[in-house]
Amino acid sequence: MVKEPSLEQTNLARTRYEIVLRGPLGPRLARAIEGFEVVSSSAEGTRLVGWVADQAALHGALRRISDFGLELVSVRELTEA
Repeated sequence: MVKEPSLEQTNLARTRYEIVLRGPLGPRLARAIEGFEVVSSSAEGTRLVGWVADQAALHGALRRISDFGLELVSVRELTEA
């Protein structure tokens, strides 16, 4: 009998992250940060939440944030409670 590979073995495991930015984020910029959705946005800050496949994908999202000149406040991994 063939055993099915686990999510980790097939590299399909994804991790959920929260990214907080200083200030509001317009809809056009929000769409440019692939894989993340705006959970809340105000004059004080914007909270994005999304799933990433690996560290390279997370770094790609952070690079886009930097390229747009947005101020990063925090990044944290969200764990299932």
